[in-house]
Amino acid sequence: MVEMAVELKDQPEESKFSEALAKAKIALQEKLWNGKYYKFDYCDAPHSDSIMADQLVGHWYLSLSNIGIEVFQHDCVKSVLELLYKYNVQQFNNGEMGAVNGMNPDGSIDRYTMQSEEMWVGVTYGLAATMIYEGMVEEGFKTAEGVYRTVYEKIGLGFETPEALYGEHKYRAIGYMRPLSIWSMYYAYQLQQKKKATEIIGLPT
Repeated sequence: MVEMAVELKDQPEESKFSEALAKAKIALQEKLWNGKYYKFDYCDAPHSDSIMADQLVGHWYLSLSNIGIEVFQHDCVKSVLELLYKYNVQQFNNGEMGAVNGMNPDGSIDRYTMQSEEMWVGVTYGLAATMIYEGMVEEGFKTAEGVYRTVYEKIGLGFETPEALYGEHKYRAIGYMRPLSIWSMYYAYQLQQKKKATEIIGLPT
């Protein structure tokens, strides 16, 4: 909304949304950041500390939209991505099936809801794109490789890709649109390579 107000040259609206964003950024850090990742929510429920695969979806969207406003602190983003790769990717089906939606801090799958124990194909591709954009290229492609090989080589649903897969023998919602987020990996790689090139030759980013 801040960017839209800037484009429209609407100073009052820009100020209003900038103020709201500043408050939201403080709340995000104070209420959800636990030093390693952003908690699922601010409640005292048992699942509140679930490690959610999609917790950086806002950062993914902003980054690939070339919006320069920093909402998520850079060191926090790196911490989250490293943790997600370690837990949600590598500890889910031997690291060969993408990123499970919810993982408990003890390394067990969050089975509080049906959705938390699923791996969503589109979310995994979006997470992989975020890793690539942030320089974790190998981890990003490894994350995506697991779900790609599962869908195309193991279960033969490449042309009717499901929304969700479980660790064993089940899937849900075939022909889903969210897996088209795989294209964001391509764009993230382009942006990452461009950034590397400008750093090498010393041009401003």
